[in-house]
Amino acid sequence: MSSLHPGMLELSQANGLWATGQATASRINAALQECQALFLVFTVQGSSYFHGLASVSGLAPSNLLSAFGQSNLTTVYFVNWIKSTSIPFTHTQSLYNVLCDNQPISMSRDGQELEVSVGEELVKLWNAVAVSSRGG
Repeated sequence: MSSLHPGMLELSQANGLWATGQATASRINAALQECQALFLVFTVQGSSYFHGLASVSGLAPSNLLSAFGQSNLTTVYFVNWIKSTSIPFTHTQSLYNVLCDNQPISMSRDGQELEVSVGEELVKLWNAVAVSSRGG
C-alpha cells in the first residue's frame, strides 16, 4: 500500500484502519474473498522504504472514512499492525515479484499482490531488523 504522506500511516496505526481508493479497494476486496489471510505492506511515496506490515480483518463501516480526511478514498478496512519499523529498499534488492513481471518488490504499485514466498522473505527481513535494532 502506498501512502502520499507518513501521517496516514501514523493515523492507521493509531486507529486500526486503512482507507484506499476504488481501484485498490477492488483488489483488496477480491483478495479478502479468495485468501485465508491478507496482509498489507506499506510504503510512503518517495521514501525508498517499506514502513510496515498489517493484517486485514475486513471491511469497516464507510462512515469511518472521515477519519482520513481525503475525498479520493472510497473504502476503509480494519487492520492490525504487525510491524511498524522501516526497511530500506536497498535491503530488499534480492526480492522480485513473479506476479508483477519479476520486478523488484520496491517497484510494486499500490495494491500489487506479492507472491507468498516473497512476502515471507520480507517478514524475515523485518524480524532481522527488529533483532538488530535491539542490539541482539
